[in-house]
Amino acid sequence: MEEPDLQGYNDYLYYEKNYSTHTRRAYISDLLDFLSFIRDKDLSVEDLQISGIRSYLGSLHFRGARRSTIARKISAIKQFYDFLDEKNGSENPFGFIKRPRLIHEIKDVLSKDEVESLLGEHDDKNMYRNRDLAMMELMYSCGIRVSELVGLDVGDVNLKSKELVVSGKRSKVRIVYFGDLAAEEVKRYIDTDRKKLLSRAGKSTDESALFINRFGSRITDRGVRNILIKYTRRAGIMRKVSPHDLRHAFATHLLVNGADIRSVQELLGHSDISTTQIYTHLNINDLKLEHKLTHPRS
Repeated sequence: MEEPDLQGYNDYLYYEKNYSTHTRRAYISDLLDFLSFIRDKDLSVEDLQISGIRSYLGSLHFRGARRSTIARKISAIKQFYDFLDEKNGSENPFGFIKRPRLIHEIKDVLSKDEVESLLGEHDDKNMYRNRDLAMMELMYSCGIRVSELVGLDVGDVNLKSKELVVSGKRSKVRIVYFGDLAAEEVKRYIDTDRKKLLSRAGKSTDESALFINRFGSRITDRGVRNILIKYTRRAGIMRKVSPHDLRHAFATHLLVNGADIRSVQELLGHSDISTTQIYTHLNINDLKLEHKLTHPRS
């Protein structure tokens, strides 16, 4: 089997589809998994038949792959064949394959008390405390993704109007808003930790980045996740908390307090309101439980 043009496919995802680094990395990994499978079965990319597709999808189910994983792999392979079609006119055998319907579930949304405990966790011995609290406050106050957080530049923040200019998925730009506490923490960080980090790093600094690490470079997704794990433990929260959990908490708490779902959709940067509706389902479950616990005839 001819070696696939992985670099060309990566460039196609970047230039034609405007996909993020994270998505491109996942798609390349999914494609390699698919190519490994068809090699083992002595199948060909160019002449793949429906039986081969069924065999591959069956192997994913056999391996216990989640619906979301299967859906992403199908998308990755479809895009690969679209790339081949654009490159040399190859037919897309995955063209008629539909992605599995995703059943969205979010369990154990952070409670308001847990968020208060997390954001109220102070460690005076931590020289990066102001930076860490500023990042966590912004994620909860705005509901931004961790990729959006680390991509922020200093010029994207307006402390006076409490607004952020965020570049989301597929480079879609939106305005989000943050509260007084987040504004205080961000200002404190800019005035203290950020200046110290820049001065210590010397020439190896990224002066445009809002949040930087001890080397003066833009902080990474992984760096934020590790920081959150550390603060979660200190706050006594006995489960894993990710940056996305703060985004879930942001949306859920807004809706619980009466926010309009269309407004929450806009703030989250969801292109489809069905993605936002998961949080309404969570609220309905909360109401059902409240009714069961408090109604005299429940």
